[in-house]
Amino acid sequence: MWSYGKDIIQEMDYFLPCGTAPIFTSLAQKNGQGWEATKIELTTLTGTYLETSSHLFNSQETIDKLKLKEFFKSALVLHIPKKKQQGINNADIKMALENYNIYPKDAIIINTGWYLKKNKRYYLKQSPYFEKSAIDYLIKKDISLLAADIPRFDYIEKSNLNIVSNILKNNILILAPVTNLQEVDVKRCDLLVFPLKLKNLCASPCRALLIYDKN
Repeated sequence: MWSYGKDIIQEMDYFLPCGTAPIFTSLAQKNGQGWEATKIELTTLTGTYLETSSHLFNSQETIDKLKLKEFFKSALVLHIPKKKQQGINNADIKMALENYNIYPKDAIIINTGWYLKKNKRYYLKQSPYFEKSAIDYLIKKDISLLAADIPRFDYIEKSNLNIVSNILKNNILILAPVTNLQEVDVKRCDLLVFPLKLKNLCASPCRALLIYDKN
């Protein structure tokens, strides 16, 4: 499972030498106890994760309070190729839509191609990002979820734009980083997200699936 490295967790109260990577500890083995069990330690930011507005704001719904319907959405997959530290703006989104419309409560899924760089050392620090114009445009469209194949939605040198804050304060769920979007050749599809029901937590690792007719 992909994970954030040490550079993004320096301000955490609890130091994890492996970043947000999962930790596996054997509890029993077949050649010892005759059966097998493993303890798995995950963070809310391990692998592909679903994040709610309670990540930044008090008195907002935590992951366990979301209604089941929030995990099943009509979605648009938009292919917007980007390279190192390139921004995604509203013009990019409008062009990628072609003749499709964004409807209220749609999920928007952005494929920049950046996830193919996931094993590169610069994958996190030099990630593409969302510009303010893109987020303002999507907020006006009343979307309910924003997903992308990038590990961070804001650009660290433009942190004053509050990109993630603006997304979450409008109760838009964040799903990231998603994978395998290069295999999707349709625009409109159904998104299914399966997080863990973690009490009072703001996010959860999850599996995310797209269902569509290739014909």
